[in-house]
Amino acid sequence: AAANQASLLLFSGGKTRLAAGSMSEGASYWEVSRAFGWFGEEGMGERAFTEEFARDSYENVLFSIARFEELTGHAPRNVTVVGYAFKRE
Repeated sequence: AAANQASLLLFSGGKTRLAAGSMSEGASYWEVSRAFGWFGEEGMGERAFTEEFARDSYENVLFSIARFEELTGHAPRNVTVVGYAFKRE
């Protein structure tokens, strides 16, 4: 997302863990990225958003596409998914 100024960064994930309190997974990833200065990617915060309703990996992708359309008025041309290797099993 940092290399393409026309792209958005969407952090996806709902409130799936009781121990996390009222913060969703998507919001927690957004907050960590903000706290670390968007990991040196200047201006990234202006193009970073959350999707806070997904309950699983499938919904992460589906709801992120819907959130992108909500924000931009059109569907994305490309989607890049970043995840954890342990979720492949």
